[in-house]
Amino acid sequence: LCPLKDYYRYFLKVPEDLKTKEVDLNTTQKGTLLHEALNLAHHQAQAKSEDLIEAVLAQSGYDASDTLKAELKKQLKDYLQSPAFKNINQAQEILSEFPFILKLKSGQVRGQIDRLILKDDHWLLVDFKFTQKHAGLKEIKAAYDFQLKTYSLAAWRAFAKKPKVEVHLLAQTKVVALDYSEAELETHQKLLEKIQNQKNQQKAMPEVEFRKHCYECAYARELSLCPVGLSRLS
Repeated sequence: LCPLKDYYRYFLKVPEDLKTKEVDLNTTQKGTLLHEALNLAHHQAQAKSEDLIEAVLAQSGYDASDTLKAELKKQLKDYLQSPAFKNINQAQEILSEFPFILKLKSGQVRGQIDRLILKDDHWLLVDFKFTQKHAGLKEIKAAYDFQLKTYSLAAWRAFAKKPKVEVHLLAQTKVVALDYSEAELETHQKLLEKIQNQKNQQKAMPEVEFRKHCYECAYARELSLCPVGLSRLS
């Protein structure tokens, strides 16, 4: 058990939908590898999907079976050939792994957005997810609404234009579109302010160290709410 996770869940009342649901380590590893391959693809546009997967596997030191390699190569190839990826490449401007600091009245939230693309003078926020289960709008909102609203709010504040949102499901080559209203994002900012204020008022935060279950915890993976942080999980 993680005392800090319980602190966020039960004391600060951070919504339950923030946490990653039913994720095993193998699924997380696959998603991380595909995510890293897409980052390479952004800088090496002519590289083949097979070479990209081999490169990230070599970099990670993960001893992948031939079956897993074939699965990852097919999933990456299918996505790189999809209309969703072509839409990214046709953008006026592409911001990859965009880091943000969302300033609040009593603190700040840090994070990193997979892709922000500018097309026809409108911003589109793209978040890559890896799940082999069926996921539609209902499932995406249940699992990632808190994260996506935070990202959308940060992009809105950074560029003074509210972005639309697309979740790209890599294993399914599927896109789930969302469009949060200004009112929804302003309400979300109030929630973040409340969480930050409660966090500031708590004198002693539970001390935690890295453990294997950190890979499944969105408090550490998706937002800067945990001292373990993304750097330890990469």
